[in-house]
Amino acid sequence: MDHKRSSNEPEMIEVRTKGAIPILTPDAPPTTQIPPSRTASLEARVTPKGPKEQPKDQPKEQPKLTLHEPRPEVPKRNATLDTTSSSHRKEPVTSSAADPPLRPKRPSSADGGAKLTKPPPSETASSAGILASDDFLIIEKPVPAHVKAEPGQSSLIAKLTGKGRPDPRTWPPDALAELQRREEIYHQMRVYIDKLEERIQSQDQEISALNTALADTEHKLDTTRQDLNASRAFVSSEGTADAQHLIKGLRELNSAIDDFAFRFMQEVLPDSATSKEVSKDGLEGLGKSFHGAAKISTFINIAYARKACVGDFIHPFICYALCIRLIELVYDPFVPGMNKEESSIFKEIYAMVHRNEIQERSARWRAITYAHSQPHRNNNLFCEKAADDFLHRMVKAIEPLIGADAVTFDHAKKEVGDAVKSVFLEAVKLQDKAQTGYMSFDYVPFVPGLDQPFHPAYMETAQDVRQGGKGKNSMAVLNLGLGMQAWKSVVKEDKSVGKDVNIALKAPVLCGNWNPSA
Repeated sequence: MDHKRSSNEPEMIEVRTKGAIPILTPDAPPTTQIPPSRTASLEARVTPKGPKEQPKDQPKEQPKLTLHEPRPEVPKRNATLDTTSSSHRKEPVTSSAADPPLRPKRPSSADGGAKLTKPPPSETASSAGILASDDFLIIEKPVPAHVKAEPGQSSLIAKLTGKGRPDPRTWPPDALAELQRREEIYHQMRVYIDKLEERIQSQDQEISALNTALADTEHKLDTTRQDLNASRAFVSSEGTADAQHLIKGLRELNSAIDDFAFRFMQEVLPDSATSKEVSKDGLEGLGKSFHGAAKISTFINIAYARKACVGDFIHPFICYALCIRLIELVYDPFVPGMNKEESSIFKEIYAMVHRNEIQERSARWRAITYAHSQPHRNNNLFCEKAADDFLHRMVKAIEPLIGADAVTFDHAKKEVGDAVKSVFLEAVKLQDKAQTGYMSFDYVPFVPGLDQPFHPAYMETAQDVRQGGKGKNSMAVLNLGLGMQAWKSVVKEDKSVGKDVNIALKAPVLCGNWNPSA
């Protein structure tokens, strides 16, 4: 529908933009109306200029707009204004030149216009960031309230960091005071940091000194640990862990002695000789040819009385003879193979040291002296000579029992020479270990005395023997292996030094109730 306008009514052009108030310009020349679309743009260019104040008594000029020009981008505001329909036009509203432009009444849906979002009552054109000047429209983003400066004043940060920063001599007093305060804080922080650095350096030096002390302590502990390992010794109880190595070694030595005796009887003696009974002449000849036969006279008499065969008699006899020879050559001397004169000197000195010093000192003297008394000792040569001597003794001792020329030394050495040599080597190694590797106790292999009642504290046997019996059947008549005792010097209540003896391994023996045919 067309509306006619009178000639004296000014022509009004309404310019709508999203987020801006409409601007009405009176006395504008008539132009052809362009049907706007829903997203119609403002075909006008606005040339921004700074705001210019005008005297209050002069009328404010209206901004001049030129149509058909691209409009500038306008920031979006919370209050959105939509373009009106092309079939409706807003009636012109006149305003005085002295008053600032006010936002016209928005068309409602009843008038056929687009719906507009109503701003809060407290929001005005200035608070929304919209400023009007003589010839342009400025739309600014409002500054947050917490950073707004008072009118006519600039912030301290702007004074100090602005591009056109004045000379420090011309700074305002509050800026100088703030700068001085921050410089004092900076110096305080530097002093605190210097103190922290000095403290860290001091702690680093302390840590370095502690690491050095720790290394020294670890070295001392390692040395002490080595000494303790060298000082470990077996104790009196047979089942203790410290004695197990030596107990095991001595048991293996006793087993090797028994194996050698069995091999000697089986491989050296002829079958015809071992199966016949022992004779009185043969036993008397053995007593004369074997050194120390008087000690086993009870055993010889039992064998003759019970008519034992030669094989049954020779096996325990060789075990006994080898144990006695090991004691004489390996365990009695201060060092295996040492002659009696030198050995007696060292043993007397050690006995004196042991009587007057505690166990640790006397044992250390014993270990050092044992290791250096014969530094060039040849164990292999010594054991070979000891094995040959033992075989020669055995062949000579049993010759009356089996007959002349029934067995020779060369034949015995060929068959069992290596076996008996290995027994001596094993005995020497065990002695070296006991004398140099154990400080808390002294290791002493022993054989119990014969012709005495069986004592279960330091004897053991496979026979059924009544303990505490005083008859011949309960007597120990022959040694079959070695026992091991551990003794050390102890300080008594009267401050004197005594000896504490314990049994680590019992010695196997043959008792008077021995049955040769069993």
